[in-house]
Amino acid sequence: MKTGLLRNFLLFNGCLILLLTGTVQALPVVPSDPLFQSTDPNPLPIEYQWGMQPLNMSEAWDYSRGHAYIGVADYGIQTTHPDLQENFRPHLSFDIAENDSDVDEQNTDYPNIGGHGTHVAGILAGSSDNGEGITGICWDCSLMVGKIAKTILDGLGNPVTYAPTSDTVADGITWLTNAGAQVINLSLGRPSFDANGDPRDYPNIETAIAHAEKMDVVMVAAAGNRTLNELDFPALDPRVISAGAIDRGGIVPVWSNTSDNLDLSAPGVIILSTFYTNYVHSTDPDMLCMDNDPDNNEQISGYGQCTGTSMATPHVAGIAAILRSINPLLSKNHIKDLLKGYASHKTNPSPALGNGVPDALASVEAALGTVDGAVIKNRLTPLFELYSSAGQDYLFTSSPQAAMAAIYQALPPQPSAGNIKWYSTNGVGGTVPGYEKFPAVDYAWWHDMPKASFYVFTTHRTPIAGSELVPLYRLSYQAPTSSNAYNVDHAYATQQNQVDAAIAAEYDLDGIEGYIFSVDYPQPTGTVKLYSRYNPSRDDHVIVPEPYLSQLTSQGYTVNSPADVLGYVYLNRDSDGDTLIDGFEAIIGTNASVRDSDGDGLSDGREIGDYPYSDPRRLP
Repeated sequence: MKTGLLRNFLLFNGCLILLLTGTVQALPVVPSDPLFQSTDPNPLPIEYQWGMQPLNMSEAWDYSRGHAYIGVADYGIQTTHPDLQENFRPHLSFDIAENDSDVDEQNTDYPNIGGHGTHVAGILAGSSDNGEGITGICWDCSLMVGKIAKTILDGLGNPVTYAPTSDTVADGITWLTNAGAQVINLSLGRPSFDANGDPRDYPNIETAIAHAEKMDVVMVAAAGNRTLNELDFPALDPRVISAGAIDRGGIVPVWSNTSDNLDLSAPGVIILSTFYTNYVHSTDPDMLCMDNDPDNNEQISGYGQCTGTSMATPHVAGIAAILRSINPLLSKNHIKDLLKGYASHKTNPSPALGNGVPDALASVEAALGTVDGAVIKNRLTPLFELYSSAGQDYLFTSSPQAAMAAIYQALPPQPSAGNIKWYSTNGVGGTVPGYEKFPAVDYAWWHDMPKASFYVFTTHRTPIAGSELVPLYRLSYQAPTSSNAYNVDHAYATQQNQVDAAIAAEYDLDGIEGYIFSVDYPQPTGTVKLYSRYNPSRDDHVIVPEPYLSQLTSQGYTVNSPADVLGYVYLNRDSDGDTLIDGFEAIIGTNASVRDSDGDGLSDGREIGDYPYSDPRRLP
């Protein structure tokens, strides 16, 4: 039984304020991390993260820093790295090659050989704005690691190489998909054609990609560094977004593979990121990849430069994760369209650049949408409600991929007694307007339909003056109780001290599911209190909006934990049937009693809910 959780959580209260609206303009965000930018007016590439500039990341971060679940299939990471620990999720990671939970990049057969995975992970989701090291593209993403490298032995049992294999790549994609990853980074590749020009066959990887495609997971893969006019596999697969490299001058290096099938290009030459302390991945002068470059004595150990399309890939995948955070309901093809449709060479693509360099700012603005011609500050998304009768556990997530993983009995943590299935609760959650089914679920029963009783915000920006948004953290715990060998619990928190208390009680932090109004500010008009309750007999936490509190109380959820009220939320209520809930309409200024606010013949829900968006308050 968990101990210490209830007594360490705090109680907060709130009251009423007026709804205010306004326009928003992106401002550059400069994180406090010392290696993000250089004070030298003419810095060398190795001295700072130059790759963030051509992507317009600083302006994009003003809208969203990202909080999606992002998987990296690679050599592993330095699990103790101070710039990775905050976002790394050990319980959502796995060593596929060794079939255990240790994903540290160290390898006893090749001491001090490694660092590639640590470098890629830092670009994706290194700890940001913490005054240390580098900045990751997705500041608050949960980093899920699939370690896929293994030692290959010769006929005498001697190690001859240490690298991913086709089997481990395939298994890594599948494992991360089943664990609920919304985006998977694949900084790897195999030759797509043999010496005779015939296509190579990778059936196991293709099967894994098909599974990820079914679960609507965004996959980004490296174009390859072979100086070829063809893409490596799996970048060649049309279900995967391919990423080639550019240098600081925007030039494609000669070694970066090119192709008419190339999707995007991103910074990939002399990229500074986290690196496994004292490790070396490559000493090739053209493809240097190591800790603490000896030519730059001022560089901090634990950080290093690398070059290759492996470095371009996480730049693209990190932006994809931010877009997935802004609107988790967008399909993987919509995310691909957002990346390519606003890239630098979208109107004149070429084999060298594809559609060009992604513009994070323009893509983020398009993912948010406009009202009255101005980019909206924030979006709302349903928090799906599921329940496991075996685990006696309620699960809340904004991610369709996590919901599907739960429905398919794969979402970690699973009890040692056996896998358990979640299904959409028949309790307080209603069906979700405009979102009738999860991508991979064909309903045999009504209880697999998406359901939610309330919505959460998708970015940190408050849409109402005089209020503040706080993250809604999801935590998980798995251990049998005296009465239930399948016990699993998911708890929720909005304050760091609540998270710390849960971790002290042996919970693991899964990630951020969205944002809600803080109880430290007056309660916004139209919102309801979000209560947190605990059922001691089930050893289970639940969050429930005020109108439905009595239903959960009758089920035994009577204990305040981690607090009485976590914050304020908008109910799943669509008065005019246009598929936009009333709270969203109040924020963007459309009429919650009229399906078509601007009279253009399109419902408000279609204009702001179905990508590509149009303006629900402005005629075409």
